[in-house]
Amino acid sequence: HRLSFSSLTVTGDRKRQLLTTLSNVGEIERQRTGDRFAQDIANFYARSPNLNSEKLLSAHILNREGTVLCLSQNYSDAIPKFDEARRLFESSGSRNEARLSQYFAAYARLNAKDSVTAERELESILVYANANSYKWLAATAGYWIGNIRYSRREPSRSIEAYLLAAENARAVSDSYSLQRNLSALATVHSKSGQFSSALDIVPSVLEMNGTSVSSLRQQYRSFSEMTFIMNASSL
Repeated sequence: HRLSFSSLTVTGDRKRQLLTTLSNVGEIERQRTGDRFAQDIANFYARSPNLNSEKLLSAHILNREGTVLCLSQNYSDAIPKFDEARRLFESSGSRNEARLSQYFAAYARLNAKDSVTAERELESILVYANANSYKWLAATAGYWIGNIRYSRREPSRSIEAYLLAAENARAVSDSYSLQRNLSALATVHSKSGQFSSALDIVPSVLEMNGTSVSSLRQQYRSFSEMTFIMNASSL
């Protein structure tokens, strides 16, 4: 995403260099995970000679502004930034980047306490991801769908969302996404009194705590949640 933005700010050899790097990164990701999401963004920029650079650049800037607002927990003001970025990406033909803006907007809406609209947007992203076999995007959207459903006290539907998200994360070897979906899944099972199902998941979550992709914050959260589950199960 940063490379596509940077490629819009330069010309000549530097632009070609950035587009080549963007393409190489996408190809590496495709070979490593089988997911074409990043590669398709690279292909859009490399194969579209008549890009509306001004419109795309504006969309990237809006995404950045929205992100800064989210970091300061100003979610309500971030939403229109992401919505406008999505519109600009969509009208420029960059559908994958439009879905990223839609995801950012859904995240902001969720934090602004509009879970109904957030879930609708995330489900739209999930449909798009499944239709294009973008498993990373499906896993990311699915996790938040599971969270929303669990917050509404719909454990069965949240379990369904987490299971599908974990399956997609596993398919693209996304350890971070897999761990947080499995951790959430174990928590829902435990809170629903399904201790056996929860305990079946605990070893996998704890094993991933030792991997380099798991941040200290993620490790602490996962360890705390799994410890709670084991204590609740009288282990």
